[in-house]
Amino acid sequence: MFCPSGPLLLGYEATMFPTFFLKNGRLGGINYWLWEEFARINGCTSLQLVEFPMNGSNSITNWSPLLTAMENQEIYTSVDSPFLDPQDVFAYKYAVMSDFSRLVMMEGHPKTKHIALDISFYAVFEPNVLALISVFFILRWLLDFFKQKLIRREYDAKYRYGTVVNLLDFVGRFIHLSMVTLLFIFYQCLFNGNAVVERTPPSADFRTVADDLQRGSRRMLVDFGLLMENEYTSFGPQTTFVDSAVDRVVQMCTDNDDVVLFWDDELLLISEIEREIRRMCVMRRINMSTDPSFHPMPRLRESMLRGQPQHLIFPRNATRKAVKLMNHLLLTVFRLEMRTGLLSRRLVPARAHGTAFAAYQATFSTGNAEEWATISLLHSMYPMIGFGVGIM
Repeated sequence: MFCPSGPLLLGYEATMFPTFFLKNGRLGGINYWLWEEFARINGCTSLQLVEFPMNGSNSITNWSPLLTAMENQEIYTSVDSPFLDPQDVFAYKYAVMSDFSRLVMMEGHPKTKHIALDISFYAVFEPNVLALISVFFILRWLLDFFKQKLIRREYDAKYRYGTVVNLLDFVGRFIHLSMVTLLFIFYQCLFNGNAVVERTPPSADFRTVADDLQRGSRRMLVDFGLLMENEYTSFGPQTTFVDSAVDRVVQMCTDNDDVVLFWDDELLLISEIEREIRRMCVMRRINMSTDPSFHPMPRLRESMLRGQPQHLIFPRNATRKAVKLMNHLLLTVFRLEMRTGLLSRRLVPARAHGTAFAAYQATFSTGNAEEWATISLLHSMYPMIGFGVGIM
């Protein structure tokens, strides 16, 4: 073992959510926790990380000077789990698959829904609903007015107007009942706190977006190391490098001509600025064509359609016991089928669980998601009974 009586030294080039990241001054992430357990079992005093300059490539063989440090045994390995290229297969030893990620390309569209101040959350009805309620109220008041006017007429004329009075009374009660029923429905459908009716826009055509990028009418926002060096040129002359996935999304929502590219795990980070994004734009995923002859970069096409596996690497002189131990941890501490639950519960703030989980699940949908809220009158029965009785 590399650390018989000292710390286990691992290298990294950059933090990558959710495998390895720094939050609130503390290190964490799936890979970090795995290597931390690996170090504890092997008797290492601690786990220490050494940062190396970014090389702009996700290929193992291009990880200099991190690769040089590994070969010189200055560090044990990298905390990250890279994608394997053909030339990398025989360079190192590998654990079983530790992660599986897919590239996601998205664009932003202006938000068409009416944008109001946050205080609108406490407003039960929208203005058009209030106007309709006012119309019902005025009609009921007019009916009561004419009914009372007829009742005040001379006593000997009561038989002449009795039928009209009863008819007006019936119409008034019918309007009252209809208004209360509609209030129940409007309250459930339009109360801002319960409005979960949402339609996602249709998927964009990748061919059209790719042509716009090549012409320079749109801009691609990517991160260093996301693609191979020769792949960036396929996204046109205005490709811009932005390190943070959150910053890329904010820029995309600010300028609707921007297109972002990131791994699906990074969608979870968007929940941290959820309110700001919802205020600015609606995100829309750009689906890759399933035609094998469509895209000039087969590897990128596979990364977007099916995803890519990732593996933790070991130096060539690593013992079989060390590799078997990591395999055991990968199969027991963190299995791929536990991935979604672990990401949404341990790595994401509790207040963002729902949104983060929904955003993550959306990356695996091939169609347009459509979710409708059921109208449950029980949710609003008691407040609406009080409201309906009060205004009458």
